[in-house]
Amino acid sequence: MANNRMYLVNRRTGDRIYLAKYYPSYGWIALPDLSLEMREMFFRADFGHLPAKEQRRAQFKTHMGPPYAFSAAVEGAEWELQYETEEGA
Repeated sequence: MANNRMYLVNRRTGDRIYLAKYYPSYGWIALPDLSLEMREMFFRADFGHLPAKEQRRAQFKTHMGPPYAFSAAVEGAEWELQYETEEGA
């Protein structure tokens, strides 16, 4: 029997968050409230290249314009789902 774990991974930064686990009898079970951890990970990927002062400015930005998000890929394509399989008896 195999139990899979699902992660969201940023290929550029290496940040990774554990999203869910697959149980053969239940299917996919998401971890409880990941929204804060995901927001922090997305923010680091987008604005982690900025100095601390500019990062604070980006957190409270309510309009278009600087500071600008960093993206090495078009349309967020640097994010991917990865699966880890654990074989058991």
